[in-house]
Amino acid sequence: MLENIGYNVYTWVMVNNKTFIQQINDMFRSMGELPEWVRQRVAIQDQIRLIREALGMTQDQLAKRIRAKQSSVAQMEKGSDFQISTLEKIAKALNCELLIHLVPKQGIVQLLEEKSTEKATKLVSASSGNTALEMQLPEKKYIDLQVTEMKEEILKKHRKTLWEK
Repeated sequence: MLENIGYNVYTWVMVNNKTFIQQINDMFRSMGELPEWVRQRVAIQDQIRLIREALGMTQDQLAKRIRAKQSSVAQMEKGSDFQISTLEKIAKALNCELLIHLVPKQGIVQLLEEKSTEKATKLVSASSGNTALEMQLPEKKYIDLQVTEMKEEILKKHRKTLWEK
């Protein structure tokens, strides 16, 4: 777990030889790194119905356990919206744990690398375009160096700009 969660997210802080971003990346595994059974996307209403049926419990019995009407359970199993408190009651009634997680589609470090490279390339290209108008187009290795430096600057000091249009 993060020891220094109170640190400003926009600063790179070293804790146990890992930056804050590396710690977050380690904490939140991407979808590709999760076991297959976790990656399976079974709708919550289907999970409720399947577990309830596997336990041999009727909708009426579940309804009584969560202090609701049988028709409410039927609506839930058809896909109505749930409040988290209702899901917690259902999980308890079915002897389950309710886990709600945000799971990144890709690693956070990888996403930041891609977004910062894209942004740095656009910024440097705009700058290079201006010098090209002046007939002084820089060499590719110089442009690549500028992109790398700009990317590092964005990652260290300006990550929030990655999400602006």
